[in-house]
Parts: sequence; structure tokens; C-alpha cells
Amino acid sequence: MAFKVNGETITQGLLLMAVRRHVSNRYSLFAPKYGENADYILAAYGFGGDQAGRVGEMLIGEALLGQAIHTSGLVLNEEYIQEHGDLVLSELMNVLGDGIDPLSRY
Repeated sequence: MAFKVNGETITQGLLLMAVRRHVSNRYSLFAPKYGENADYILAAYGFGGDQAGRVGEMLIGEALLGQAIHTSGLVLNEEYIQEHGDLVLSELMNVLGDGIDPLSRY
């Protein structure tokens, strides 16, 4: 077990998969534009080295967000999310800052 968030377990395996996805997603966004300099740019923005702490914080934020949504009874249907997903993510990022990963899809 990596983390326990109000009884919800985030396993070490989930953390490792999320770290790989996070690093891969960030690199795939920067590599086409910056080529061999992508690693230097990512490092300058704090995305170099071990990302387990940063990704762990995002997973905890996502778990807390999911728990808050469940507790509040808020329901966003899939059609609304598909149509207004960017707005929803923007508003969530305003509330949580770096607490969630905007590239995460789970």
C-alpha cells in the first residue's frame, strides 16, 4: 500500500502506473515541439527526476475529489462531461490547483 485516503487505498502499483503515465504524457507534449531539449525544459519546470511525490499528491487529490463528489451527491453525466470537460477541468484546477492531474482519465 502506498497511501490510504479516508479508507480508500492507493496501491504502490497504481502509483507506479500513474508515475509512468504522468512522465510519458508530459514528455509526449514537449518532445514534438522541443525535441532533444524537452528533458531540460521539463526539469526546469520541476518535472525531472523522481515524480512519485508529485504524482502521489495528485492521486490523493483525485481520491479526495471523488470522495467529496460522492458525499455531496453531485452527478455529472457523461454527455455533460464530454461537452463541457475542459470547463469542468478548469474549474476543478481552480479549486484544487495541482491537486489533480488534468491528463488523468480515470
